[in-house]
Amino acid sequence: MIDELTLVREQRPDTRAPDHLTVTRARRALLNRAVEGRRRRRRRVIAVGLIAAATLVVVGVVSPWSRTLTPAAAAALTTAHLEEHPEVGADQYLHIRKVERTWGYGEAGEVNPWMLEYWVPGDGSSEWVERSGEPDDRETNSFDDWGPDLYVDHADSMQGLLAQLRDYAKKNGEGPGLHGLWTVAFWIALDPVAPESFKDDVVRAVSSLDGVKVADPSFSSPGLNGRAIEMRGSSDFWFVVDPASGEFRGLVGHPEKDETWVGPEDPMWTIVFDNDVVSDKP
Repeated sequence: MIDELTLVREQRPDTRAPDHLTVTRARRALLNRAVEGRRRRRRRVIAVGLIAAATLVVVGVVSPWSRTLTPAAAAALTTAHLEEHPEVGADQYLHIRKVERTWGYGEAGEVNPWMLEYWVPGDGSSEWVERSGEPDDRETNSFDDWGPDLYVDHADSMQGLLAQLRDYAKKNGEGPGLHGLWTVAFWIALDPVAPESFKDDVVRAVSSLDGVKVADPSFSSPGLNGRAIEMRGSSDFWFVVDPASGEFRGLVGHPEKDETWVGPEDPMWTIVFDNDVVSDKP
């Protein structure tokens, strides 16, 4: 499958293409920009937003580290992840991997070798490690840059959370209606830094809204299965949830066929987040 770097090189030959770590930071910048609210964001197709972010970083318009929370807030985010994984010892790490698979662009269900990974320290400190690139790419990055305060400071009730998400959408150029809520839910679900329980609450909340319907009651693909839900009038992507609990399991995208499609399957991508416990970081 063609990637963002190739597309930037082809579509912007006058621009120096970024390296993989820059693209990772650009992906994070998409979420950080939501906090700052300095530019209107539209996510019609996932690749379009990522290409735009990578290009903006290259030409110096977007600072990839535009948001840094206090050490206390960063530690609170670490705690939120570790509470969901009590099996992680103080001298171990929670390893989070964003796994993307594609159909119609080569081998069916092929895992993208470019994999975003995080190592969360079991001792509760805020010194996470981030790695991006091909499997043999050993660039690492320790940072104190996190997502929105909303990740660790949000309402317990569904209605309270929906009110916060509406405010979050309005602050970042989206409307307070279903489209805006669906969009910010996508941003949150796509971010490996967002705690799993928060993603569950967000997806449950937007699933309760009028205009959201079941797209496939028993969606199944390698690494992802469950009930798929969509916003009425749009099938760009689905949230996949546990049929019984409503917990978030992953994302499914249905891009339109373009010159990169090779078939024979209809174009599709899935994203899931895998976790395991490891004894060391890169």
